[in-house]
Amino acid sequence: MTSIHPLLLAILLAAPAAAQTDIVYTIPRPAGVPHDWASRMFALPDLDGDGVGELGLGTRTHGAGKVAWVHSGANGALLFALAVPNVPLFFGQSLVAVDDRDGDGVRDLVMVGTHSGAANSPDGWIEVYSGAHGGLLAHMVPPAGIVLMEGPAIALGDVDGDGHTDVLCRADPVAAIGSPHLQLFSGATGAALYSGVAEPPGSNIGNKVVRLEDRDGDGVDEFATTGLDALGPRVDVRSGLTGHVLAVHRGPSIGLLSGNNEPLVRTPDRDGDGLDDLAVGTFFEDLARNFSSSTGSLLNQWSSSPASSLFAFLMVAPGDLDLDGTGDLLTVEQQTDGQGNVIGTALVGLDLAGAQPIFSHLVPELGGPYDAALVELPGADPWGFASFATFEDGADAVRVRRYAPEIGMPYCASTPNSTGQAATMRALGSASLARDLLVLEARGVVPSKFGLFFYGPSAVQMPFGSGFLCVGGGATGIARLPVGMSDGSGRMTHRLDFGAPPTPATQITAGSTWHFQCWFRDPGQASGFQTSDAVAVTFLP
Repeated sequence: MTSIHPLLLAILLAAPAAAQTDIVYTIPRPAGVPHDWASRMFALPDLDGDGVGELGLGTRTHGAGKVAWVHSGANGALLFALAVPNVPLFFGQSLVAVDDRDGDGVRDLVMVGTHSGAANSPDGWIEVYSGAHGGLLAHMVPPAGIVLMEGPAIALGDVDGDGHTDVLCRADPVAAIGSPHLQLFSGATGAALYSGVAEPPGSNIGNKVVRLEDRDGDGVDEFATTGLDALGPRVDVRSGLTGHVLAVHRGPSIGLLSGNNEPLVRTPDRDGDGLDDLAVGTFFEDLARNFSSSTGSLLNQWSSSPASSLFAFLMVAPGDLDLDGTGDLLTVEQQTDGQGNVIGTALVGLDLAGAQPIFSHLVPELGGPYDAALVELPGADPWGFASFATFEDGADAVRVRRYAPEIGMPYCASTPNSTGQAATMRALGSASLARDLLVLEARGVVPSKFGLFFYGPSAVQMPFGSGFLCVGGGATGIARLPVGMSDGSGRMTHRLDFGAPPTPATQITAGSTWHFQCWFRDPGQASGFQTSDAVAVTFLP
């Protein structure tokens, strides 16, 4: 290997400053859907058997026709739509995966219809739909006197032991029977399972809710929820079995939760007590906080960047953004120019283990608090990078995006190919051999043409075909990776297999530096081929 000066080594290990997310695919707004199409989004389990969870899109609209749509998480194709009759309930705000109700081997879905305030609005419906084709399987109503309200709904497992998943929904509390703000309904009958729960007078609890692991040893998962009472903002941890309060967290660690749908997110255990923790976004303070779910103590806090506002009005846990082995957070903020004019909303990655953002990517099409939507979508990126879906009002579309850390140091020149573009090379993922995720990507190549990536131990620049050769063979020779083909957008990718080098001499080891480049066919050039620029990567254990 060529020796590397320590300063150059530091440069090679540094990620480029202009980090951004990539669009995996786009779902344009279909014709004839309600104006608030995709204002609600849901991560669903794999329903079509391809190993990737699906994406649910919803609305906030009175019944009559299609109110929710289920798309393939792998490619965005529409799988089916869910329809309701003409009834004055709000549908499409919640879509929950439950157990297989019809025995076809596919998990089914529950959609909750909530009281709309109209004079003839029912108290609520609980509709069960096929997860295979979207047909209605069962219709249930809450017990008399319990009114389903706008708000979240989650699956809480089979709490009553009847073999079916039960669903936790927001409801008007009924003091006479002790029915709480968040009521658990039997997935089989719609019966209310919580009773004898006293809520604080005048309280408003249940704005957001997340499932937590069992805390009290009864074998049933718990849940956390946000709300307000006479003492101010609170985050409750409640029993999944009974609905009773197990703990109430208040004060600086949770911040100013105003009841305006501030996000609540479950995070990995950060305080070492063996229990997952929680994060909240308080956008009126421009803060996001991570706190202990057991003690309420503050674990980490992030603030908005300069010249921005409404930090953390949306927040999700998309997985491990920076590939350090710990799940992270993804949030948003509105950014402004020097005159205070809003120029767009930025996606911001937050490192749970650190105080600095992982990245900030301005997406002008992403709307503000009343227009944007965000949901994690694990598995949507075929290479395994953290992926998520956004509703982007400016594009009138849902876009599934990923964040792939860019590593290494670009170098060398690339000349325009027959498309008029110069192909650029990126190394995406981690330089760690143990992490075993490094994807080579070239953009701006000629679409639908054969090509390959190659690497070697040294950097050169010499004429080669219609471009430049940027990789030298040195003592090992050049390693040629398998032939592939660029896609229709002119992108070519290859995941590096550290365990299968092209030759023994080109085995990548910790501490070694290698140089990568892409070669591709270009019939529009006299030489018949062209190259990208190159990137150098120094590898870690």
